[in-house]
Amino acid sequence: GVTAVPTTPSNLSGTVAQYSIPGGCLNMVIMPDGDHLLALRSTAPELQLLNVSVPGVTSLSKEVSLGAPPLDLAVVPGGNQVVVSFPNKLALISTPEATSAEFGQIIREWTYSGGPFLGPISLSRDGSRIFAAAGNNRFAVFNAMVGGDAIGDLRSGSPRERVAIPDGGSALGVDLSGTILEFDNQGVVRTVLAGGGGYTGVAVSPEGNFGYAADFILNHVDVLDLSVATTARIATFDTGI
Repeated sequence: GVTAVPTTPSNLSGTVAQYSIPGGCLNMVIMPDGDHLLALRSTAPELQLLNVSVPGVTSLSKEVSLGAPPLDLAVVPGGNQVVVSFPNKLALISTPEATSAEFGQIIREWTYSGGPFLGPISLSRDGSRIFAAAGNNRFAVFNAMVGGDAIGDLRSGSPRERVAIPDGGSALGVDLSGTILEFDNQGVVRTVLAGGGGYTGVAVSPEGNFGYAADFILNHVDVLDLSVATTARIATFDTGI
């Protein structure tokens, strides 16, 4: 299911809204308006649009069948479309307001000849590129404007999360082999940082000066300086086991 928690400083103890999704919620993303979210139902696969605009209330606005089990989703800048990953393809799906007849329609699709998709996907800041973790130990890069096969890829051991850097022209990716990669929108590697252990998550600060890579094996987070010519690890702090 889904739980909506108030996060404004003046209302941290406000009403928590819970919404049950039969069969389980695989993943979810907040829409740009802050009043809606999209959720992936894993059993009887669906894309669900939920309304969280009323404090303490979460309600279903729209649901569409996906036909096959999804893996992950990422909102296209602007919020009118979402990319959903499946084991054998990526699909761009229309997500305007719930009353629109276009909601849930597939606009275009992408496939990857190098192997199945693992799930994690993200988009460049301008929405022109899609990055997806694939089963052949690569991050695949796709032109979001045109369907079809990948326009590039780069090797990575057991790739996991990837996140765009706000400069719009580069991205960070991490893998379970303990490597942090910085690469451009064509999949060309700029920087490789070997950290040991195994990374499962990565994030970038809003202004784009710092990156954070979570090492699941070594139980710490690496802090990266993205403001310099060559991205560098500048600190590490421990996390709970």
